[in-house]
Amino acid sequence: MWKLGFSIAAAGLASLASVAGGRASEARSAANAHLERFLRAELAEPGAPGPTDVRYAVAYADLANNGQRQAIVYVQGGDWCGSGGCLTLVLAPSHGAWRVVGRVSVTRTPIRVLATRSHGWRDIGVMVEGGGIQPGYEAALSFNGKRYPENPTVPPARRMKRISGRLLISDDDPGRPLDH
Repeated sequence: MWKLGFSIAAAGLASLASVAGGRASEARSAANAHLERFLRAELAEPGAPGPTDVRYAVAYADLANNGQRQAIVYVQGGDWCGSGGCLTLVLAPSHGAWRVVGRVSVTRTPIRVLATRSHGWRDIGVMVEGGGIQPGYEAALSFNGKRYPENPTVPPARRMKRISGRLLISDDDPGRPLDH
C-alpha cells in the first residue's frame, strides 16, 4: 500500500510540477514577447517596416540591486554589427515597459555581470576585439548614475586586468531570431 500511495503522490507532485513548470514557461514566453515588441520598436529605422535578419541573446540580472531584473540584450545581424562587434542594450523595467540605460556599440561576447558597483548598479564586462583591436580584451562598463558607456574601447570603460564575474551571455550563444 505504501508503494501505491507513494506512486500516486509522486505522480501528483509530478503533475503539479508540470503545471507549475508550464505556468513558468508561459510567463517566460509572455516576457520574451514583451521584450521582442520593445526590440522591434527600438531597432526599427524610421519609415522602415522593422528590423530584418536580426538575432538576439538575452540575460536577466538585478543590476540595480532593487529586486527587479534588468535585461542585457546582445543584438546581432543587420545593421547592428561591424568589424568591432555588435550592439548590446541594457534595459531597465519602467512602468510596464523597458527603458534603455545602456546602448553599447562594438561589443562581443562573453558578457558578464561583475561584483563591482558604480552608483549602486553592477558593472558589466564585455569582450572587445576586432575593428583594429588585437588582441582582444574584456572591458568593464560602469553605470554613471544615468546610463552605461556607449563605447567599451574608450574611457570611461576600462580594460579588466583580471577576468571575473558571473557569465550572462556566453560566446557560443547563437541567440534567437527577432521576427518582425
